[in-house]
Amino acid sequence: MHDMREQRRDSHTHNKMVPHSWILESVTLVGIAENIKRLLQNSMGNWKTQLNAYGTMLGEVNVRRGIFQGDSLPPLLFVIAIIPLTRMLRQCDTGYQLGDGHRKINHLLFMDDLKLYGRNDREIESLVHTVWIFSEDIGMQFGIEKCATIKLQRGKIKHTEGIVLPNAQVIREVKEDGYKYLGVLETDQIKHDEMKDKVKMEYLRRARRVLQSKLNGGNTIGAINTWLCL
Repeated sequence: MHDMREQRRDSHTHNKMVPHSWILESVTLVGIAENIKRLLQNSMGNWKTQLNAYGTMLGEVNVRRGIFQGDSLPPLLFVIAIIPLTRMLRQCDTGYQLGDGHRKINHLLFMDDLKLYGRNDREIESLVHTVWIFSEDIGMQFGIEKCATIKLQRGKIKHTEGIVLPNAQVIREVKEDGYKYLGVLETDQIKHDEMKDKVKMEYLRRARRVLQSKLNGGNTIGAINTWLCL
């Protein structure tokens, strides 16, 4: 079994870099009403940011890629923009069939966390190339530095040279310490003990920072109840 994944990249804005032109095309493909499409088009046309240096405003820059966090609409727009990709992957005759009459499963997708499954080198390379071609066609960045591949044979990890993309970039194999999918550390199985240790260390790190912040009692309790429990 092969498994290629693209990790989530977090920043203040969604670092998915979907072109606004593709978002508008996607909402057309799914049949969203024209008045809603015009509202989105007019809204995205006004997305701007300011460049400042040493207190001086240098100018405004139009935002033509990416979607902002802060409300429920941007994640929905991203999901709509990715629907064509998941439909393309479903049409590939690859992956694993869990029972008679069931559709083959060749990918798991949650927002921009994508995991691909193939039974052999040919299948996984076909799926990876499909994702790459889709990204190139719509002008969205393929996060090659966040990708990795793992090869399993009879439950054992096998060494692989990686997957070569059409532009000659290579998706390397997963490192020994594993990778995270939806925040869970994995290799050939979920690494429960390592995850517990990581969560414990992060919790204690945050607790120390809160207790050293010199907040008053009420704000300290509020910080513990929010930031530590994320």
